[in-house]
Formats: sequence, structure tokens, C-alpha cells
Amino acid sequence: MTPFSPAALSVESATMKQAISFTSPIASWRLHALILLLIALVACLPRVQAQSLEQTRRIMQSVVALQVSADPESPSSRSLGPQRIGTGVVIGENLILTVGYLLIEAEDIDVLDHQQRRLPASVAAYDPASGFGLVKTLVPLKLQAIRMGDSDGLKLPRRLLTLGQSEKELTELFLVSRKPYAGNWEYLVDAPLMTIPAVNNWSGAGLFDDEGALIGIGSLVVADATGGFNPRPGNLYLPINLLKPILEDLLANGRRSGPAQAWLGIHSQEHPEGGLQIQRLSPDGPAALAGLQRGDRILALDSTAITGLSDFYRRLWAKGPAGSRVELTLLRDGVSRTTAEHHRCAVTGDLVLGMARNAGAIGFVTDGCVRDLPGLRAVGLPAYCMGVTPNSPHRSGPGTIGFPVTIAGHPINSGDVVVADQDGVVIVPQTSLQRVIDRLPAIRQAEAQADQSVRDGARLPGFLSPGS
Repeated sequence: MTPFSPAALSVESATMKQAISFTSPIASWRLHALILLLIALVACLPRVQAQSLEQTRRIMQSVVALQVSADPESPSSRSLGPQRIGTGVVIGENLILTVGYLLIEAEDIDVLDHQQRRLPASVAAYDPASGFGLVKTLVPLKLQAIRMGDSDGLKLPRRLLTLGQSEKELTELFLVSRKPYAGNWEYLVDAPLMTIPAVNNWSGAGLFDDEGALIGIGSLVVADATGGFNPRPGNLYLPINLLKPILEDLLANGRRSGPAQAWLGIHSQEHPEGGLQIQRLSPDGPAALAGLQRGDRILALDSTAITGLSDFYRRLWAKGPAGSRVELTLLRDGVSRTTAEHHRCAVTGDLVLGMARNAGAIGFVTDGCVRDLPGLRAVGLPAYCMGVTPNSPHRSGPGTIGFPVTIAGHPINSGDVVVADQDGVVIVPQTSLQRVIDRLPAIRQAEAQADQSVRDGARLPGFLSPGS
């Protein structure tokens, strides 16, 4: 298409005026109005183009390359590799947003900007639930942060722009779907941004609207982005609105507030005959510690059949945070079994508790059962449990130290304080510890006054009147 220019338009206008010199005054007036309108539009073109160029400049300077090094022996290096290259987008002072998997078990991070400056950085936060990661440079970044847009307000189809690390120009994409995506690594995005055509520089790439606002971060390439009758490969971008509610928590704590999301530590795929087949297990994950094996088929969660990955994840996470107890029905070698069989056995006995005492443990708490009661009493280590059983514990380990757990429905994190006596067990979260300590003097004083009132002959508590 030939671009407009005021000079070309003026010649064309003169020709048009000459051609209709014998038309009516009304037709001539309409023509002059049209010519004036076109001239006004042409006069605005330089300003619009300059604005578009300014938006492009802001986007280009906000997109950086990330070079990440991880321990070659770390579990994530087996799937992601120890050397990772991706993209990040500057969203704050010295703050870069990217896709989280680039940062898993990262040891060193270098940021390369559009001026080829190399700046050291570190992981500021990682949120497995959304898939976002944050990087903080260790020296001033001195780049303008890009504005975050509104990913919820996008209509289908929609023209968008993307830019990955080291790219010299923006690439035009089209938003074609918001269909849910379930990954085989216990990951679910309810309304991702699915775009076509597929690009190969997606990892952490920025996705921008026509106004230059950031609306998504590149995560994956997918075989079918359309979700319709005509499948087409494309890319999945994480919607920026998923970040907004948790950004403050991520900056303050490196993670979203509240208990960690339930996690089994499995990679699985939907089986053609129903259920999910386990492809891989994390060696120290809950599933491996519970005795699940590669090739097992998970048929049901809490006795209800599983219809797919999305169904499984939603119901698993609805059971509670990390450490919550669930029952899985498995098919292994043609035989059906449940993980509940593990919980009908003792969690520990006198031998293991004796070893724990020798290692420095001062108490033991479980919402399961124990065994060898006379031996436990001889060990002398306080043990709080739900009952006693003669059944031996399962020998599947080793266990994991510092992992969040849930006991009797209460989430417990490393650093929480456990207080126990003959009445039972109380968990004081580390975040509430100082507040509890500050209230202790008043509580002790109130209890002392109540004890004294009993010794003085009181017959009713102070909050009850004789006539009540």
C-alpha cells in the first residue's frame, strides 16, 4: 500500500476539483468537505506514527535477556537443563518479570539489556501456582518500567504484539482462545492467553496490546491454541492479571501468603482407558514417599473417578494445602489398591523414636497411629498420636525435613512453635509468635486471679450471675 503524503493528496485534490467544475454547488461543497477531512487526517499521521514509535521504543528497552545457571545435579536440571536462556520484562525499579520455571534452583542470573549491558541479578520470587517469577538486579537497572495492562478485558480475536530476548522487532500475534490448560507437572491455568501463529522465542517473552501495555508473559508452545475444529499450533502466555493480586506478597516474602498449594510430586498424563498414568515422580515428593511408582494408573481421588488432569488438580487442591491427606485408588500390575492402606499402619514405633531421641528430637506429633506402647514409654520421648495399632509401618523413605505438612487439618510450616502437654498439642505459627508472647502476661494474671477466687470460695465463674 502507498503511504499518504500531503503533497500527493494536494495534486489529487486539484485534479478532482477540475473534473467536477460543472457540478452543482451542493456536490462541490461535499467534495470540499471530504478533501478537508482527508487533509486533516493526513496532518495527524506524523503525530500518530511518532506515538507508535515511542510505544515501540518503550517496549524494546523494557525487554531483557536472562541467562540462568543452575546446579547440574539439581532435580530441575534433568528436565530444564543447567543453562537456561529466556526473556524478562521490566515492571518496576530493578524488577523484572519472567516465567517461573527459568528460575527453579537458579544459582546465578545475568541480565542483558538492549544496550548489551550485563548485570548480575538474583531470584526475588517464584509462584508455582501462576507460573510467574521475579528477578531483582543487584545493581541499578536504569530502565523504564512498562505499564501493566488488563488481560481480563481482551476480546477474541485480538491483535497483539510480542517481543523476546535479542529480537530487533515486534511480532504480530492474534489472541484466539482462553481455553484452560493443564500441564502434566501439576499445573493448571484456567484462562491463559492462547495466540497464533506459533513463535519459537516464547520463554518469558512479553505480550503487549496496541497501547504498549504488558498483558502477558510467554510460557509454552502448544499443539492446539484454537481449541476448535481446526487445531493450530501456537503459544500460551500467562495473563498479567494473575500477577496483580499476589505481587505485593511476592515482593515482600518471595511467595504468595498462606499455606503452600497441595503437591504430590508427579508427572502424569491422561490414559485412554480412564484415569492418569504416572510418568515420573520427584524422589522426595509425597507420592514417592507414599509408595507410588512410575507406571501406576491413578483411577480415583477419595473414591471418586478422575475424568482428566484438570478435574484431578481442582479436586486435589480443594482438599486443602500442602500436607493435607488424600486417598488415591491405583491400578498396578492389574491390581487395584488404595493409598489409605498406608494409613492403617503405624507411623512409627519405639525403635524409630529411640533413634529420633538419640538425634536430638524432644517430641513427636502425628495424626496417625503408633505401635509398641511399652517400648515407647521406655524411650521416654513424648509422642502425641490418634491411637495405637499393632500393624508395622511402611518402609518407604527417606522422609523430607522442612517440608510443610498438615496435621489434623492444621497447616504447619518450618519454624512454627509446637506446644504440647497432657491436654494435647497447640501450634503457634511463627508469624503469630510475638503477638502470642505479648499476650502471655495478661493471660497468666487472669488465670492467677481465677485460681485465687476459687481458693477464696467462689461458686460461680465471674461471667455468670447467681440468677443466670
